[in-house]
Amino acid sequence: MAKGKLKGKKLTQPFMEDVVNDVLADFAERQKMRRPYELSWQLNMNFIMGNQYCTVSPRGAIEQEEKYYFWQEKQVFNHIAPIVETRLARLNRVRPRPVARPFSGSD
Repeated sequence: MAKGKLKGKKLTQPFMEDVVNDVLADFAERQKMRRPYELSWQLNMNFIMGNQYCTVSPRGAIEQEEKYYFWQEKQVFNHIAPIVETRLARLNRVRPRPVARPFSGSD
């Protein structure tokens, strides 16, 4: 509920319950909208950590990919980890140098 809608209303028990229900419904909706982003973030973190044998299941969870047959071989190339390692190496090379300029020429 918007702030303007609360102006001039008496805060009665049914009205307060409506506000709480609206907030909870809004929270649940936003949580559902955010879920795919969170799954992709978790999947990327797994890739960075070296666990590239996982995937997002249709149920909405991250699961390990298993081999279907004992003779199968899994060949993957982790695209994310080398990019992150390169960025971290470049950031480690940069050394911050604090520089202060005086506001005036007086001591």
